[in-house]
Amino acid sequence: MTAGNDEIMQAIGRLQGKVEAMGDSLADMDGRLQSLEAVSNMGKGALWMALKIGGVLVLFAGGIAWLWERF
Repeated sequence: MTAGNDEIMQAIGRLQGKVEAMGDSLADMDGRLQSLEAVSNMGKGALWMALKIGGVLVLFAGGIAWLWERF
């Protein structure tokens, strides 16, 4: 009966080691995900800035076209 218990205890020990390794792997993935999220937020800010600049340029070009046609 103790031989069966020893096998179970060894199996539990192996599983515990695998679970701990998965925890380390998940922590590593979480760190990578956070850095990816930060890069994504920077890209989103750059996109909004480009859209605002483009809007101002279209407004300016429209004003020049209006003046050109008017005078």
